[in-house]
Amino acid sequence: TTCTGRVRAQYRLWDTFAGQQMSGEQFFANDANTRRVAHIIADAIYERLTGEKGYFDTRVVFIDESGAKNARKKRLAIMDQDGANVRYLSDGRSIVLTPRFSPNRQEITYMSYESGQPKVYLLQIETGQRELVGDFPGMTFAPRFSPDGQKVIMSLLRDDGNSNIFAMDLRSRSTTRLTNSTAIDTSPSYSPDGSKVVFTSDRGGRAQIYVMGADGSGQTRISFGDGVYSTPVWSPRGDLIAFTRQT
Repeated sequence: TTCTGRVRAQYRLWDTFAGQQMSGEQFFANDANTRRVAHIIADAIYERLTGEKGYFDTRVVFIDESGAKNARKKRLAIMDQDGANVRYLSDGRSIVLTPRFSPNRQEITYMSYESGQPKVYLLQIETGQRELVGDFPGMTFAPRFSPDGQKVIMSLLRDDGNSNIFAMDLRSRSTTRLTNSTAIDTSPSYSPDGSKVVFTSDRGGRAQIYVMGADGSGQTRISFGDGVYSTPVWSPRGDLIAFTRQT
């Protein structure tokens, strides 16, 4: 601790074989920020050793469900990746689902039943300001940001029972329809470079995983296993796709 009451944290990463320092930094913080400084240091060491960005100084957005069995509440919540500093972002008066971070981690897009039917919203984390993402006829759901944060991709369910995928430019508010099928196309997710979209569709009978260009071109099925596939998402490197499967 310094004479001003601040905490000084210093680290050095040493290569014992080469006999030289690989990295080292010094930080000053008040008591309230010492945990975060530790996470920043862990990230720096992790990246220097692996060549990949660390995840220690990150947060998790999730749905907190609480209350009696016949009166459950679902609230948007956020916490540090280790479970500390839980904070609620909604009051539980409306059902909320599928929160997703923006690339800059300052906004969340999610689905809410606030208007009586599912609609996609944006939320500024620090200010709490919310806005509706397009007043479309029908239900909107399963939103995700594009890698540059300029678009939100989502599913739109119309009265005919078909669900198709649309992308909205958040600056111009213009929308682009990416799929046009008589099936249920949903759960879109951009590749890390923004050039492709993975999604699920039951156009083949059961929900399977498909990939298309970011403009909707070249829609190709990539899963052929038994069961129902859902919620695909690309890995940060773009070499893997995670998903759930119900058999």
